[in-house]
Amino acid sequence: MTDQERATPEEILEDHDHIALTTFRKNGRGVTTPVWFVYAKGRMYCYTFEKAWKIKRMKNNPSVEFAPADARMFAPAKYKVIGKTIRGVARFLEGEETREADGLLRKKYGFRYSFFNRLQAAFTSRGKNVYFEVTPTEVVNDQD
Repeated sequence: MTDQERATPEEILEDHDHIALTTFRKNGRGVTTPVWFVYAKGRMYCYTFEKAWKIKRMKNNPSVEFAPADARMFAPAKYKVIGKTIRGVARFLEGEETREADGLLRKKYGFRYSFFNRLQAAFTSRGKNVYFEVTPTEVVNDQD
């Protein structure tokens, strides 16, 4: 199936390791960053660090946009959107939901997930992981 034929969020995100997640400032301007994700149960699950600016932006405005991206672990600023954009609404997870999301991400990314988290914990002060889910609301466009 080509990217042009993919119509549902699950189809659009299939076979991709990264998304370009856009969160919105209070002035409405979008800020896009690549993140790892897993799509399950009709929702997308992601995580970031508690001191990440995207956390503050999602608390102020849970509306987000995301699209598959070709990102590189050690050069996250060098990514390219490679599929259709999807709008959605983010919600922070707590308790058992956090453990479930962690398990889904660990299953998808395996050693890379554990390694990256240990590396971040050892060499940065970004705080603990914060997990969130995004419920897709609509596919908004095609990328060329």
